[in-house]
Amino acid sequence: MNWDAIGAIGENIGALAVVISVIYLGIQIRKQTAESRLAATRELSNSYQASLELAFRDKELSSLYLEATQNYDELPRDDRYRVAMAIQSIMRMFEQHHVHIQHHKVEQAFIDSINLSFEEWLTFPGIQRWWELTSDMFEPRFREYVDQLVEKAKVRGHSSTFKAQ
Repeated sequence: MNWDAIGAIGENIGALAVVISVIYLGIQIRKQTAESRLAATRELSNSYQASLELAFRDKELSSLYLEATQNYDELPRDDRYRVAMAIQSIMRMFEQHHVHIQHHKVEQAFIDSINLSFEEWLTFPGIQRWWELTSDMFEPRFREYVDQLVEKAKVRGHSSTFKAQ
């Protein structure tokens, strides 16, 4: 065997090593992306749970919230302010969901589930009224997205089990 043959074998082994390294790197990037999606999903799920706790941990706020979802404008000023801050907190959480969704950073099953809850939440007349009064505080693409959902919600109407009787 001459040196040219040995050099060619060395080059082939080197090329194969590069290909294997690139494949391995691709697999690792895919795994890291999946882990990143799961972490973002977990974080957003935790923020969603925290926003739900606002409503059920405090009986007074729960009552106020339920009244606001139907009759936002009729609340006394101080109560309207309290519930407006709670609604804003929830809406900011949905805005973060929207950003993650736009960048494909969240698991699709979670997105589908949260979107159903969000769309249902937007059927409340008081939530629609709050959005009408405060939507200019939000990012334009999110505003456009919510405006479309609100229009659909108005057509669909409100049918939640939380509807005032």
